[in-house]
Amino acid sequence: MNPSQDLLNTPQDLPYTGNTPQDLPYTRNPSQDLLNTPQDLPYTRNPSQDLLNTPQDLPYTRNTAQDPPHTGNTPQDLLYTQNTPQDLPYTGNTRQDLYTGNTPQDLPHTGNTTQDLPYNGKPPTRPAVYQESPTRLAVYQEHPTRLAVYQEHPTRAFVYWGHPTRPAVYRKHFTRLAFSPEHPKSCCFGDSLTGHVPSGLISHPDREHLIYPLGCTVIIQSLNKPKQHFLHGHTNNVSCVAVSKSGKYLASGQVTYMGFKADIFIWDYVKREPWGKLSLHKVKVEAVAFSPNDQYLVSLGGQDDGSVILWNVATREAICGSPASSLSAGHALTVTFINNSEDMFITGGKKMRPTECQTGQLKRVVTCLAVAEDDSCFYCGTSTGDILKVNTKNKLLSSCGPQKDRFSLGVTALALMKTGEFIIGSGDGKLSLCKAPNYKAVKRVNLQGAVNSITLRGQGHQFFVGTGQAQIYRFNYPEFREEIISTCHSEAINDIVFPFGTSELFATCSKNDIRVWHTTSHKELLRIAVPNVTCNAIQFMRDGKSIISAWNDGKIRAFTPESGRLMYQIENAHTMGVTAIAATGDCKRLVSGGGDGRVRVWEIGKESQRLVESMKEHKSAVSCIKLKSNNWECVTASSDGACIIWDIERFIRKQMVLSNTLFRCVCYHPEEFQFITSGTDRKIGYWEVFDGSAIRGLDGSMSGAINGMDISDSGSGDDKLVKVWDYNEGEVTQVGIGHSGSISRLKICPLSKYIISVSTDGAILRWKYPYPV
Repeated sequence: MNPSQDLLNTPQDLPYTGNTPQDLPYTRNPSQDLLNTPQDLPYTRNPSQDLLNTPQDLPYTRNTAQDPPHTGNTPQDLLYTQNTPQDLPYTGNTRQDLYTGNTPQDLPHTGNTTQDLPYNGKPPTRPAVYQESPTRLAVYQEHPTRLAVYQEHPTRAFVYWGHPTRPAVYRKHFTRLAFSPEHPKSCCFGDSLTGHVPSGLISHPDREHLIYPLGCTVIIQSLNKPKQHFLHGHTNNVSCVAVSKSGKYLASGQVTYMGFKADIFIWDYVKREPWGKLSLHKVKVEAVAFSPNDQYLVSLGGQDDGSVILWNVATREAICGSPASSLSAGHALTVTFINNSEDMFITGGKKMRPTECQTGQLKRVVTCLAVAEDDSCFYCGTSTGDILKVNTKNKLLSSCGPQKDRFSLGVTALALMKTGEFIIGSGDGKLSLCKAPNYKAVKRVNLQGAVNSITLRGQGHQFFVGTGQAQIYRFNYPEFREEIISTCHSEAINDIVFPFGTSELFATCSKNDIRVWHTTSHKELLRIAVPNVTCNAIQFMRDGKSIISAWNDGKIRAFTPESGRLMYQIENAHTMGVTAIAATGDCKRLVSGGGDGRVRVWEIGKESQRLVESMKEHKSAVSCIKLKSNNWECVTASSDGACIIWDIERFIRKQMVLSNTLFRCVCYHPEEFQFITSGTDRKIGYWEVFDGSAIRGLDGSMSGAINGMDISDSGSGDDKLVKVWDYNEGEVTQVGIGHSGSISRLKICPLSKYIISVSTDGAILRWKYPYPV
């Protein structure tokens, strides 16, 4: 065969005796063997026409332009102007076309290839790989096209179990990642969104569990054991949480998009499953509260809804509804039942008017409520930093304080103790123990972030506090001294990395800081804070002596992993921020990528850091860099749709891979003769290192971009799922459900014990590796 025409079988394949036109017996013209179709023996087709399984082949009765009527899947079909049999009406790319954030070419778009008419000269969108109606580069079970991945009859350059071509991937490099498909064995490090949900941290009446939201998940965390339960059901971020007085039920509301209804879920606490789904509010559920005997649930709509609804918990039906406040009074922000009656609940919000509660000339935004144990009065924390006391019977304002030294940035959380004392949290992070009526602080501590939740354990001998910086503190009432029991990033996590050869530690980076964690205990071991800048990528040096990091202010910083001390920083490493970084195995050089598309090589010494070379090929930000084990070569992925293999000894480009996607991640195979890519086209691409040729493409996601991968081999992305793939078969073996936000990165620990995944909601999830090593 002419090797210059061998598009998929490189010269390294000789000697080779399998799955090629030279196999005997063979009766086809090898010079035209581009499809290697299953019709080999006997062979009666005209080999000169055997290029695309064309309609001139006789006998052939399928998928030809002569089969009237025919609307099949090759560009030669007449009377065919679209890409799927369901063409009319069809205005998008796949069945998931209600998703409009996928590629910039989506709208308006009426087809998938340049042969589609009408087309208007626009570039093609992502090459489709889906089961029912594939185009070129497709994975199809019955009729493969060019470069097809076909289970029964593979083409050349396909890694196949029974008959591998170029150096094979053997079973010793097993490639499964993960966890149980029925119930992911995972543990959540974060409580990121507790800080953004008012009163989102709740101590259960059994005194053994904490309840808080994380994205669109409600987490039940044991206080005595390292155990968590995940309640899944919401389709968007949870905005409020409540627990019934008996502890039998939980309730949670969510936010959604304009014009859609926001759901409320009632959960059976014992069974850890939904008891009912309530849908009447629009856009957002602001707050929920149970009546004292669990008979009723009251829910408060957000600003776009403005209604308060009373629900029967047993029948899961609405009893009645009403506007939450008068039109002139603004929208209500909080709701609570009184303690001893089913007949009264209280809402609070903006501009309390004399027509509702007699507050005279006072106009306040009420942020939190607390009811006295005997229901004689209730207390309102306000955004101006004072507390209003209102008589429950005559609805008159009794007192307002403190008159001086109000709580800075408003009262954000309020709890009333059995002793009559108040625990007051403020927006400046101070937690105060106060006594009425002047609300002067008896004890006060400073916490990290605005205090958004205070929940009492039992009678209040112990209580928990949640802050806007994703911290959970435990207090003992007599000492009034904080003990941090849980922490996480409060912003999107951009990267995760393990040190070389150990699974005990890992590091994550986000806005303002880098954190080092202990894998099994979930404890934060080190926090490196750099205020007002975002860390985009991190890497442990192989010798373990430093952590290198890439920042959006254009600097590369290196820290000691023991103390977090700054070792050195490279000023102006990239003009538009450093977006990716990697280090060679000998710890002498760094490779960095920037928002300007440049790839730069740095020489790292004990006293100085020197720029060796700057390479400019990418047109957009570099999103990922991976180095080969020989330290001579690296591959970079960029959002310009290109992956480039660089020679970092001669500083030249060796190969370039182009695809219609924004590449997010790239990984070398352990044997380094192939690499895989992922991006916004939802595909996982397999490529040859030698010549950059495409091997195959797999559907990695149904709804979102694939943002992170790690070999053995895994994928993750905007559909919030962690998927496990068999590398050679190209099949999903398991799917992990746990994240509420888009997954940004994941890593398999070096000893294959755990998988750590991080997401844009600030959560860190640890998954158990279930397969024997």
